[in-house]
Order: sequence, then structure tokens, then C-alpha cells
Amino acid sequence: MGVGSLDYIGFMVLRTLNGWLWILAILGFGAAHLDKPGPVLGYVGPAVLPFYIPHRPLIVVVGYVTRDWRLPIPVMYLIVSPTVLAVSLCAYKFAIRRFGIMRLLFGLGHARSTPPSEYRVMAVH
Repeated sequence: MGVGSLDYIGFMVLRTLNGWLWILAILGFGAAHLDKPGPVLGYVGPAVLPFYIPHRPLIVVVGYVTRDWRLPIPVMYLIVSPTVLAVSLCAYKFAIRRFGIMRLLFGLGHARSTPPSEYRVMAVH
């Protein structure tokens, strides 16, 4: 199967079509099942940008620290990914979300003085 042969071109067209159909299926699943308001979506929705911004340089830093380790690539991935995830989550929870200037810099706006209605304890009479 040479690069210019019809078999190769057909295979590449089907492979590309397969990739796009998977993307559409994932987007359809998300639109159908992840569009309902709730406490989790209310918490993670505003966290997207403040999580994304620090995670990029963290990948570089953790990758730089671990670059000389003589480990297989899958093992390095299993070290770098959870480390970056944990540090990014901690940075969001304990540094970005709690301080007004950091909230402003990361586009979160002012902190609410009262928690969202789904977190309030309702008094029963």
C-alpha cells in the first residue's frame, strides 16, 4: 500500500472520517448529558480558564524536572499528568479562588457573599 495508491487514500479518508465522527459523538454526548445545571457544573464551569492557564506552564516545569529520569514514556506520563492535575487543582482551590486580586486576574469576578442556593441549608419548620 504505497502513499499515492487508492488503497492508501481510501484508508486515510476513512480514518479521518472516523476521527471526525468520534468528535461529533463526544460533543453530542456532552450536549445531551452535561448541559443540566447542578452543583458540580456550577463549581467547575467558572474554573475552566483558571485551571487551563496554570496547567500549561506546569506541564513544562514538571517535564523539565523529570526530563533526566530514565523511565519509559508511559511511566513518565503517569507521573507528569497526575502531578500537573493535582497542582493545578490546588492552585485553583487555594490560591486563585480565595483571593480577590487572583480572582480578578483570572476573570472570575467578585466572590459571592452568600453560597449558591443549592448549598444553603433550608430550615424546616
